[in-house]
Amino acid sequence: MDTWMKNEQALRRRVAEKLAQNRTEPKQPGEEPGKLSAVLCLMGYHGATGPYLVLTKRSAEVPQPGDLSFPGGRLHPRRDALFSKLLALPQMPLARWPYRKDLARNRPLRYRVLTHYLATSLRESFEEIRLIPLNVAFLGSLPPQPLVMFQWTIIPMVGWLKKNAQFKPNREVARIIPITLQDLLNPENYATYHVRYKPPVAARLQQEFGDFPCFVHHRKPQREILWGATFRIVMALLEQVFDFTPPDPKGLPVINGRIGKSYYRGQSRTPA
Repeated sequence: MDTWMKNEQALRRRVAEKLAQNRTEPKQPGEEPGKLSAVLCLMGYHGATGPYLVLTKRSAEVPQPGDLSFPGGRLHPRRDALFSKLLALPQMPLARWPYRKDLARNRPLRYRVLTHYLATSLRESFEEIRLIPLNVAFLGSLPPQPLVMFQWTIIPMVGWLKKNAQFKPNREVARIIPITLQDLLNPENYATYHVRYKPPVAARLQQEFGDFPCFVHHRKPQREILWGATFRIVMALLEQVFDFTPPDPKGLPVINGRIGKSYYRGQSRTPA
């Protein structure tokens, strides 16, 4: 593992190779356009810290405020279909993906679906953090993840940041939070997130609390909690590429939080 962590090109190749083994067939964009979204699980590399993931902290103006997430959003079938046709041009994200030609020739439907979701994730990433698509290399996709509370399905696309970028968050993003793979692969950074639901949410979910595995990012002046669907996306990446699984939640530290009805429209979750 040290070889991959210290060699940017070797890590990029390994991630692409491992993700190419994913055979999960996501729903086609036209099936449930209002209940599907795509996110960009963006990886980067810095000489001082090694590989990292680029996450965003959701602002108070959007649902799930304060949560860590990847940039992304719902599909726009026509707009993203048109954008997807440009992604294989020179210097664009699909140009040097080693599996592009084979997939387009032998599994054209899967290829069209993947490029459509990639287009969505790139468009949303530009809108949210001003990520330039030319600065991204596509590495593959991860299995879809359901958002139980919102009856939504997330399609994760994985990209590599080809060079350091200056992000400019829009109103949906409170801040950019990079998390190193070294921290994510450290079992000591995991905990159980004990979430107590306020009455309206408890009635909707028919339970008063929930316990979730989480990753604790120690970022001064405060810690950040990675949980829920984004946590599952990150764990899927770490398991598929590094054979890493988080520790058993039993016996881990417990972090308390609360969720009220405004979690569904903005400003609500309060870590204790």
